[in-house]
Amino acid sequence: MKELVRHIEILLLDHDCVVLPQIGGFVTRNTPAKYIEEEHLFLPPIRTVGFNERLKNDDGLLLQSYMSAYRCSATEAKAILGEQIRSLQQELWENGMYDLGSIGVLTMDEHNGVQFSPCQAGTVCPSYYGLDALLFAPLQKITADEVTEAVEMPLPDSAGKPCTDKNAGEMTAHGEITIRLKKSWLHNIAAVAAVVMLFFLVSPDAQNTSVMSGEQAEFSRMMWMPIAQETTPVVVSEPQKMPESTQDIPEEPTTEVPAEKLQPEEPEIATEVTGGYCVVVASAITEKNAENYVNRLHKNGYKEAQVHKKGKMIRVIFPGFATEAEAHARMRALSDSSEEFAYAWVHQIK
Repeated sequence: MKELVRHIEILLLDHDCVVLPQIGGFVTRNTPAKYIEEEHLFLPPIRTVGFNERLKNDDGLLLQSYMSAYRCSATEAKAILGEQIRSLQQELWENGMYDLGSIGVLTMDEHNGVQFSPCQAGTVCPSYYGLDALLFAPLQKITADEVTEAVEMPLPDSAGKPCTDKNAGEMTAHGEITIRLKKSWLHNIAAVAAVVMLFFLVSPDAQNTSVMSGEQAEFSRMMWMPIAQETTPVVVSEPQKMPESTQDIPEEPTTEVPAEKLQPEEPEIATEVTGGYCVVVASAITEKNAENYVNRLHKNGYKEAQVHKKGKMIRVIFPGFATEAEAHARMRALSDSSEEFAYAWVHQIK
C-alpha cells in the first residue's frame, strides 16, 4: 500500500493534478509567502494539496508510472494498480481512514463519502525546498540625544587620556599615526627571528647530509625536526656454491589439493519455469544481483526462490502456482512475514 502513496507523491512533483481511479483527484495549489505582523514572522511559500471527489476517471498518470516502474505492459500495470486501490477502499471501510504520508489523510464520513485532510506542512516542492520561517525583531529607533553623545565622544591619545580639540588638531597637522603593540609580541617576534637565523647558520653541508653532530641533533629536537640516522655499511659475503648433484637434497612432501575444492562455488539457481503464475519480489536487475539475492533468500529459508529470465528481463520469483488465487495467497503470506516483500506482485509466466 505504501507503494501507491509513493507513486502519487512523485507524480505531484511535476503535475498539478493526479487522479486516483474510483477514489478522487489530488489537486495542488501554491500558497505565496506571508508575514505575521503580531509575531514578526516571515512564512515561506508552500505547496498545498486539495482533494476533489468528483475526479474519478483515470487520467493515465498512475498507470504510466506503474508501467515505467515495473517495465510491464498496460494490462499488467492496470491489474497491479486495481488491486492496490481495492485494498485502499477496504481499509477505508474497515478503519474509517487511510494515511497518505506527506500528502494527508483520507477519511470516510457517516454518509460513506471520502474526505481529505491535507498535511499542514505542505507537500514536497523542489522550488521551495530548504525554505524555512524567519523571525525578524523590529529595529529600535535611535533618539537625537544618543546621536549627539556618539558624535561628541572624545578620542583617547597615545597616553590613554582623552584628547582635546587642541591635541587633535596638532595630530592632524603633523600627520602622525600611533600603532600600539604589546611587549610580549615584540619578544616573540625577536625569538622567532633568532631561531630562523640560527637555523641557517648551523645547517649541515649539502655534500654530507648523512652525518649529524650532537649540537645539530639537539637543535633539530628543539625545532621538532626528525633526526637523520647514521647508516652503517653492510658486508655482503660471497654466494655459496650450489651442489652439482641433486641426489643429496631431500624432497619435501607435497600435499595434493582435490580439484573439487579449487573450483568456486556457483550460486544455486532453480530450473527454468515455462508456465503458471508466480510471485515477483525483484525485477529489472542484473543477473549477478539476482543470483546473489536468490542465494540470500535460500539461506533465510525461502528455498523456492529462483531467477527467471525472459529476453532482457531478469526477475526473482516464487514459482509453482497453478491459479492466480494461489499466487495472491502466497504474496500476502510473504508480505506478512517480512517488509522485504511489501512490494511483491503476481505475474503470469507465458
